[in-house]
Amino acid sequence: IAKEVHMKSIVRQAKNSKYWDLWDCQKLRPEFEVKRRRLFKAKQ
Repeated sequence: IAKEVHMKSIVRQAKNSKYWDLWDCQKLRPEFEVKRRRLFKAKQ
């Protein structure tokens, strides 16, 4: 359940370009980067 809530919050925040800039500036673990790229492609 916690993961579902977390993913919903990510999708909600995905609409904020500044949020994406923060993601890009951070050194993320590979699995998080993969999830971010998937969400980004889904938004396009």
